[in-house]
Amino acid sequence: MVEHLFRLVLMILFLTRLTHADWSTFEPVSELHDGTASWSAINADDTICVFVGEYDSHGSDTEMFSIIYKNNVWSEPTPLPIFSGETAICAGPDGRFHAILFDNQFYYIVTDEDGNWSEPEPLSWAATSDPSITVTTEGTIIASGIVGMGFNLVIKIQNDGNGWVNPEYVGTEGDSEEFTDLSIGLWGDAHLFWSADSTKPQIGKRIGHCHIHPDGSWDRYYYPNFTHLADVYAEVDHFDRVRIGYTKRIDEIETAYTAMIAVPGGSMTDEVCLSTNWTWPISSERALRVAVDPFDDLQTSWNRYYLLGEPGKTHCCVQYRELRFMADTVETELCQGDRFFPENILSDSHGNLHLFTNEWHFDKQQQSFHAMKTRDRPGTCLRLHPNTYHGNEPFDLHLELQNHTGSPFQADFYCCLEAYGRYYWYPGWTEEVSFQARVIPSNGVPEQSFLTFTVPDGLGELGPFTLYAAMVNPETGELIGDYSAVMFRFR
Repeated sequence: MVEHLFRLVLMILFLTRLTHADWSTFEPVSELHDGTASWSAINADDTICVFVGEYDSHGSDTEMFSIIYKNNVWSEPTPLPIFSGETAICAGPDGRFHAILFDNQFYYIVTDEDGNWSEPEPLSWAATSDPSITVTTEGTIIASGIVGMGFNLVIKIQNDGNGWVNPEYVGTEGDSEEFTDLSIGLWGDAHLFWSADSTKPQIGKRIGHCHIHPDGSWDRYYYPNFTHLADVYAEVDHFDRVRIGYTKRIDEIETAYTAMIAVPGGSMTDEVCLSTNWTWPISSERALRVAVDPFDDLQTSWNRYYLLGEPGKTHCCVQYRELRFMADTVETELCQGDRFFPENILSDSHGNLHLFTNEWHFDKQQQSFHAMKTRDRPGTCLRLHPNTYHGNEPFDLHLELQNHTGSPFQADFYCCLEAYGRYYWYPGWTEEVSFQARVIPSNGVPEQSFLTFTVPDGLGELGPFTLYAAMVNPETGELIGDYSAVMFRFR
């Protein structure tokens, strides 16, 4: 009875945890256990699949299950065949979910059209930790992990639809390598990142980057960082630029950073220190997660450790910051606890955010949580899936005009096509700048088809092209909310 009462009190504390006004209350997706963790992914239909692992040190109540979040409703949990602390999950271009689980070796599972998980398929590679998985826009499944061989080395393997083939070491022999993260590019390629510590003092710590081409070939690059690296996470934005989040140490303080890699192997540019208003003392910032929303804004979350007076205990909170075009933003402290850190941040196709976190409470029990941030400002949202089109395929560009102000407003709607350095403007698609005057109702204009046609056969290789869309205040000429852009090509 006392134990159940204690759990109830803890649950109330969790549900009333400090949150910013823009975010919902953090609600648990797991029960209290000695250990919990969650892994999550979102597909093009805004369905979220979450893996939750729970275990107790005495061996009872150990289980792993998947749950689905769709239209603000959670499904009943589905047990998974393997309990795995080394896990990765992603969504493919067809909406199915793909995952890797570990039980003395790595196994691959995938959902069918009805959402049921396949039987585990063993992967014939040497990886033992730090898995990651992704599916390219052309349907190639790529997995990565770390092999321990006295030192650690990054390995990748891929599946083009005919089984898992071609395991390759892509790291540098002699480096001590940790962690892997895979993300997809726009044109059938993928990006694999890891952190590396060279045995050569003159090289030191650095970020490893393997750019995997559609034919399976790859190029390896390193981005030097002579201070410190932790986990490296990456997402590709709507202009095919890689946005990365990482931690580095400056003056003995570990701090969260983001940067951009516009061309693989080029310079890391637009580096931003995410912390703008920290309070001393800080011991470290880690576990930075990144997501790119439909408006090409970078959404970030990371954890911050504070020092406490009580020996052996630290105090931690989850931070959130949005890096927005032409906007000066600061971070927001969302929640606090003993060991509170983000497990993932996701954006749906409308710009609503989902944050998954984990807490090690002072009693050393753990629990995973979920909170949502509903988009709250106007925006012009283009949606196109996929990005590459062949002859006789349907092209269906969707448009959503978001309001979120509570009142109707007038706007000049602009849309233009950039093709080989020239611009063609809607509605006539001529090079003369034109727009469409519109009244945006208080609830906005829901997503609908905006430009549809069947791709003619025999076009050959054309593009890439870029479509831009925005709403402009007719009186001031200022941008209303966020604009968006999509790239596409013909093959």
